[in-house]
Amino acid sequence: MNTGHEPIIIKEVLLANGKIINVNSGALNQNQWWFYQASQLPTAVLACSATDPSVCTITKVNGWVDDYTGAGDAITVIVNDPYNATWVITWNYLSFTDLGGWFMITGPLFQYYIVGGSSSSVFHINPPYTPIQINMKASLAGDPINYSCSIKPYYVSNTFNTGSVIRFDVSCTQVNEVCFSIPILFGNLPPSQICFPPQPP
Repeated sequence: MNTGHEPIIIKEVLLANGKIINVNSGALNQNQWWFYQASQLPTAVLACSATDPSVCTITKVNGWVDDYTGAGDAITVIVNDPYNATWVITWNYLSFTDLGGWFMITGPLFQYYIVGGSSSSVFHINPPYTPIQINMKASLAGDPINYSCSIKPYYVSNTFNTGSVIRFDVSCTQVNEVCFSIPILFGNLPPSQICFPPQPP
């Protein structure tokens, strides 16, 4: 996610095994995110100014997820998506302590993590310590043609330990409409959807 004020372009993804993947994210404005799935752990990206692509910086990736089964001290996330809808999951490690009407917030305030896909998937997250408070938001960014889909639960907020499993299920119903899911990446509001009747031939 671009958390700065200037538009950027991601040109390279640097992996933990030393490999570099050339990519083109297109211009990302403030608060726009971009997802790229790699076969190895990404450690940094080469981000360049969208207005002057010769000005670049290597930025460390905040947190990480991986697609390996059997990860050691990980928390497992399972997404059951037999319909191949496009899903997006975001999370943070914020915790809120009630102090008699006032709330103390601990954790990195603006550090969110994101992963997405368009099929059933298993990935692992490795938080900085356990047990830890994790707040997860699941949304759909696209439905298969002639299907209206939802993902449940759409919000999870709980304390998790090493070996915990978090599961999300995508369900769809067939419709005679074209539906578009609108991803809601933060907060605990349910995802929304817009459907249109099919256009006449």
